[in-house]
Parts: sequence; C-alpha cells; structure tokens
Amino acid sequence: VDVKVVASTATGENVFVATPRLAAFFKPGTAHAEAFRAYRAQTGKPARLATQPPGSVPNTTLQYWLWEQIKADRADVEIVAMGIDATQQAILADAVEGATIREPALTIVQKRNPGIRLV
Repeated sequence: VDVKVVASTATGENVFVATPRLAAFFKPGTAHAEAFRAYRAQTGKPARLATQPPGSVPNTTLQYWLWEQIKADRADVEIVAMGIDATQQAILADAVEGATIREPALTIVQKRNPGIRLV
C-alpha cells in the first residue's frame, strides 16, 4: 500500500530493539541494512523481527524503517506479527532477534536483559 504520513499525535513512541545476538552486528559505522545482511550471512537465516499485526502503527513504522529508510533487503529479515504482550515476551525469551516496542516495554526488557539494545 502506498502510504504517506502527513500528521502524527506522537513521535518517537515506537523503537526497534535487538537481542544481543543481532545487536552485535550493529557496530559503529556499519549501515543498518548491512548489519541485517551480515547477520543472515553468518547465521544462514534472516533476522526474525516481532511486531504487531499488519496495519498497526508498530508494523507500519517497522516496515517503513526497513524498506524506505535503511533500504534493508527483504531476504535479510522476517517480520513476525503478534500482539503487544507476545512481542515483549518473544524478545525476552530470545525467540526473535529484534522487535518494535514502546514504553514501558522498552524499560522492562532492558532491565530484565541489559544486552537488549536500542537500535
């Protein structure tokens, strides 16, 4: 769907976090798309990224960030749609490599696992 954001009621609400195994690829000076490419090259599989279902703001902003902002290769990531609570649990259980979350989930996951990094 061709979408254009013309107004918003909040900014910076949704953030992308990476588990330690994916965060290791986001090194200073490395483009984000390259980090996802390097992860797939080393592991042989795309990074699984949890977010809310299609049509939701978190899902839409994640896809916009991936495809329009950083120009990630679609072969390097897999978007896994799930509910808000399930997303938080998936990142904490290390069932996915990254997720789109917002406060207070950001503080909760980083407190429980300091290796989870805000990208």
